[in-house]
Amino acid sequence: MRRIDQKRCFVIGGGKTYSKFSSYLTHLYLTIHPLVFKRGIRLFTKLEKEISISFVRLVPVVAEEGIFQFQFKVE
Repeated sequence: MRRIDQKRCFVIGGGKTYSKFSSYLTHLYLTIHPLVFKRGIRLFTKLEKEISISFVRLVPVVAEEGIFQFQFKVE
C-alpha cells in the first residue's frame, strides 16, 4: 500500500483480502444483489479490531432489478 502513488484506491477481492487491508479502509461500498445462496464468502474473515461504520447514502444501480449500492464511512 505504501507504494501506491494515489490518494485513493479500491480494494476488490474476497474476505481474506478485505481483512488484510481493513486498517486502510475509509469507506465501504456494498452492492446488494437480490440472490439467495446456500453458502457464500464472508465480507471479512479475520479482523484485528471491530470496525464502526456510518451510513452515507443508498445508490440505485439497477433499481428495477432490486440492485442497490449501500455506501458507508468507516469511523
